[in-house]
Amino acid sequence: MSKITLPCSYESFKQDSAPNNSATYKQQWVCKVFIKAICTTLALITGMFSYAASSSDLQFEQLGDDFIAMYKQADPFDDESRDYVFFKKDEFTFRCDAISFESSSRSASYDSFSFEATIALKIDSNPVHQLNGTYSTHSFGSDLVNDDRVYSADITPAIVSELSQGNQLQASGKFGDGGWKQHSLDLTGFASAYDKVCSDP
Repeated sequence: MSKITLPCSYESFKQDSAPNNSATYKQQWVCKVFIKAICTTLALITGMFSYAASSSDLQFEQLGDDFIAMYKQADPFDDESRDYVFFKKDEFTFRCDAISFESSSRSASYDSFSFEATIALKIDSNPVHQLNGTYSTHSFGSDLVNDDRVYSADITPAIVSELSQGNQLQASGKFGDGGWKQHSLDLTGFASAYDKVCSDP
């Protein structure tokens, strides 16, 4: 097998690019792009394997009204024992104390990040809840390598009560200087789904 030789070495990164030597500058630029591509690919592979490993034993349960719960088998000797992880409907995902909703982006690439964001929730005609949250590549602030863009925030028992008694949720997220990204969810079935996932022993 022939040996592959890169047009630069680690030492070349320590050297300043000479403006009067375009060949050297080009070699360094090509090397940086090449290595960045390798690192990005390795990050993608690592992230995908991590996600596959963490989700390989997850199973789902239909809860009604289009809500679905994800769970793991709690007892290795009892197929019916369930340790619920989260439940979801449409682009919304809930834990007992948190909410996430996906912000679709056709141009999104695979990436890994989690930034501070502002989340606003309004249930029916109740006052708006403005929360400190995250804008990330996975649910609940996780920076798992993904092509999703997700807003997340913790929710209080008072918000859970409004969700359980409400009919319609309006959710919006804002990151940086961008505008608000609005989403809505029919809350029919939320109360029973929440009770099933968060009240079971």
